[in-house]
Amino acid sequence: MIEISVFLTKVMVLLMKRMSLLMNRTILLMKRMGLLMNKTILLMKRMSLLMNRTILLMKRMGLLMKRIILYLKLYSCYRPSEVQL
Repeated sequence: MIEISVFLTKVMVLLMKRMSLLMNRTILLMKRMGLLMNKTILLMKRMSLLMNRTILLMKRMGLLMKRIILYLKLYSCYRPSEVQL
């Protein structure tokens, strides 16, 4: 009877060690996942900033194109022989 209880306690100790190892592995994996999530969040922020910059540049380009078209129209009104739209 005593031998069975000793064997069972040894088995329980081994199981507890395995469980602690698995818990350590899962904690490490969770830390890695957290770091990856932080990196992806930073990349998403950078991407949104770049998109905002490109949108602003596109707006500026649109305004410049409107100005150029207006200047060309005005110039063609004064000298229609030189500029043709």
